Amino acid sequence: MSGGPVAGNAAGRGEIAERRAFLRAAERAAYRRARLGDLIYAAPFIGALLLLSPMARAFAKPVTIAGTPLIVVYVFVVWALLIAAAALLARATRSQAAQPGRGDPAASDEDNAGGGSEPP
Repeated sequence: MSGGPVAGNAAGRGEIAERRAFLRAAERAAYRRARLGDLIYAAPFIGALLLLSPMARAFAKPVTIAGTPLIVVYVFVVWALLIAAAALLARATRSQAAQPGRGDPAASDEDNAGGGSEPP
């Protein structure tokens, strides 16, 4: 008699452990999505701070790189880095949204398209 309830409790504990692991993974994914969203909103402000006068003035020296003033090189490097960061952030958001169950309405529509909800 004692074998049944113990075996049932062990199976129940296994299910609970799996459920907790799933919830922890879901919480981590939600946290990563939230931080990515924060970074997307912060990126333009970071770019503006890098291009504002006090930061740019640090590079306004009579130094040239291949005949180009240092300030011009600085502005174009910051500009290129902002474009690269925007591309990486766009790719990261697209890849997270494309994973099933992560809020991509297109993925759920594709899954339901072949579901046979219409009669033949």
